[in-house]
Amino acid sequence: MEKEFHGVFKFGVGIATDIAQEALDEVREMLDKMPIFGKRYTTKESEDELKIYVDLAGVKKEDIDLSLYEHAFEVRAKRYYPTEREYKIFGELPTYVKHEEAKAAYKDGILEITAPKLKGRKVSIE
Repeated sequence: MEKEFHGVFKFGVGIATDIAQEALDEVREMLDKMPIFGKRYTTKESEDELKIYVDLAGVKKEDIDLSLYEHAFEVRAKRYYPTEREYKIFGELPTYVKHEEAKAAYKDGILEITAPKLKGRKVSIE
């Protein structure tokens, strides 16, 4: 009787493990399809310009869409391998920039955006 109980118990645990693994696989698949939000960038300032480095490992250059404003930026990108994944990255900049003069380059999974800082002007007070 004890042998039969252990056999049934082992069989039940095996089924439960299989069900749990299937559920975990479904959750992983669902998470892989969800867009990635969050801070995936760093900024570096010099006296005259601002550089933004965005981590987009595995994304092809043609799958990146960049919008730059005076005080913020937005990157939308899609990676297809090993699983399809969308990136939506929005960031406020630490300083205002001349967005119309900005340049961007993509190399080794890093999008580098360089823009001159927008300088304020002195106003005399009457």
